Amino acid sequence: MAGPFYPRFETLCIHAGQRTEAEAQGQSSVVFVGNSFRFRDMDHAASLHALATSGHTSSAISNPTVATLESRLAALEGGVAAVATATGMAAIHLAMTSLLNAGDHVVATHVLNPKTRQLLTRTLARLGVVTTFADFRDVRAVRSAMRTDTRLIFAETVALPTGEVTDIEAVAAVAREYTVPLMIDATATTAYLMRPIDLGADIVVQCLGGYVCGSDTAIGGVVIDSGRYDWSSSGYYPQFTQAAADDSGIHFVDDFGVHAYSMYLRYVGLADTGAALSPLSALQILQGLDTLSLRMQRQVDSASAIATFLQAQSSVAAVHWPSLETHPNYALARRVLPRGAGAVLGVSLQGGREAVDVFVRALQLIEHQGGVGTRCTSVLHPATTTHYLYNSGDLSQCGIGDELVQLSVGLEDTDDLISDLSRALRQVAKHAERQP
Repeated sequence: MAGPFYPRFETLCIHAGQRTEAEAQGQSSVVFVGNSFRFRDMDHAASLHALATSGHTSSAISNPTVATLESRLAALEGGVAAVATATGMAAIHLAMTSLLNAGDHVVATHVLNPKTRQLLTRTLARLGVVTTFADFRDVRAVRSAMRTDTRLIFAETVALPTGEVTDIEAVAAVAREYTVPLMIDATATTAYLMRPIDLGADIVVQCLGGYVCGSDTAIGGVVIDSGRYDWSSSGYYPQFTQAAADDSGIHFVDDFGVHAYSMYLRYVGLADTGAALSPLSALQILQGLDTLSLRMQRQVDSASAIATFLQAQSSVAAVHWPSLETHPNYALARRVLPRGAGAVLGVSLQGGREAVDVFVRALQLIEHQGGVGTRCTSVLHPATTTHYLYNSGDLSQCGIGDELVQLSVGLEDTDDLISDLSRALRQVAKHAERQP
């Protein structure tokens, strides 16, 4: 008798997820664009709305095409379920607000994506949630930031553009010690380079418009539930462990077990916010997901060659990429990111802001825009764009200065990219020679 079959990553990218009867007739995913779905009879309609039967009532909550994407992403990450959203920030917002209440405390890494930081310090702070930002390079600092009212730890696999890598196993140990969930943003790495759940994360969030989609033609986000956190043991999350205050009487832990969090995300959080992913966007992301492993490995390999080239240039003060031996997180990256630490480089130029301006203007092939993880290589100056609201102290704490540019490596020929960078760096050197 043949043993069980466990598909590998590349196979899961193409075949994992629910398959409808229509999909079984061909090799491509089918898009269901309708907003509402027919019921067999009144009993079927009532059963679906009471969550007694699985199925779809409205694309604002669930949709067959979106469900295929969700199942595929959950399989790739090793989670029990996933909920897709309209954007990456919608996913983070949904994941956090489904957990947190007024008076709760969050411990987050000090090098967060600026949009996530703004969510915590602006929107959630206004609603009574307090956040402490800690240096996650030292697990003792994480433990020191914990309080009796801490309800969430949040970090990223790799912080951009400095390449700070989170030791998820060490931080997960602190989360278990304080009986709170660990949420990880894996946008910079995807499941191809790292599966945070395998390292102890309870919840994974991602923006899907970059590496996963790949073509820069769709935006979306996802929350992936590991199914491992015991919502009942801590007593911190009554929304999951007590019967709903409305007339439904739903008790998410008792009724849905390991799917309690993901079901709450969908039927309370998603239903209340309306941040559902469009079925057309889900189809475009599914089409990109087919080639994720091929694209990402090529981008990582190209980033490695470019990082090595840049290190040898006199106009470059430093290259920030964890897979380089000169990076302070090199040893950690080798352990948790054996395929490579992503395809985004932080590049510090000699000559500060003036050098950056000359460099960006001289680039011809590489685009000046903020996309990360797409097919096109791009460059950005974080201090005046993504991090423009940060004061000098915040920028210094994040390792971002006027001399730093972010380089997101795409799928172009590596030698062509190096030629473009070489040409721009020659202009930087010439500019420096003209200075008094």
